[in-house]
Amino acid sequence: MTYSILMLACALAASAPADEAARTVKELQGTWTLVEMEEKGEKATAEDLKKEGVSFVIKGNELLLKEHAVTKMRFSFTLDPAQSPKHIDFQRRDKTVQGACHGIYSLKAEELKLCVGTNFNPDEPENRPQRFATTQGSKARPMKRKLLFILKRNKE
Repeated sequence: MTYSILMLACALAASAPADEAARTVKELQGTWTLVEMEEKGEKATAEDLKKEGVSFVIKGNELLLKEHAVTKMRFSFTLDPAQSPKHIDFQRRDKTVQGACHGIYSLKAEELKLCVGTNFNPDEPENRPQRFATTQGSKARPMKRKLLFILKRNKE
């Protein structure tokens, strides 16, 4: 009897992160407008953000990065909400660059925070950010800096 209860508890615990990831993917669906951005410890101005016209469109497990409604990059993504902070991994889906981008995310109501590493090749998960902030970085390649995006959900 004890063994059966233990097996049931383990099965329920294993499915909980997958359920939470699926629920979060569902909550992410839609268009998100970039309202704040930080790179190398410096925040972009509201004027710069408006001029760039950046939005993220999430459909299923695909993220489209758009500038003035024109798709500039495509990514697929996976979530791991069991981690702290919660992990998000992107795979670039266009012909010019392949590779992974490792990051963290926070979703609260109508605000999505993403902090990601910009090193797409090689795949280096150890460069995953550990907090929602960036630091002064080197301009040398390969790029090892972080990007912080704060997005607000569009009301459609």
